[in-house]
Amino acid sequence: MVVKNIQNIKKNVEKTCSIIGRNAVDVKLIVVSKTFPAQKVTEALETDTIDFGENYVQELITQPTAPAVNASKARLSTPVNT
Repeated sequence: MVVKNIQNIKKNVEKTCSIIGRNAVDVKLIVVSKTFPAQKVTEALETDTIDFGENYVQELITQPTAPAVNASKARLSTPVNT
């Protein structure tokens, strides 16, 4: 289900970008684990979505999904003011 949802989001981004004349590769999809169980985050990491975000680095490294995120090719993103 997670993979299908991510694929649908990417299709919507591509469609919208086509309509407004923007290049879809310039849009970054960031996966956030907030309140999702480790299984769902792991599924998301198995897609080609490699940007992963949390509000604070401390939240990311204390999540049960931390080993999966660290083992993946994910780029980690947090707000600038952390």
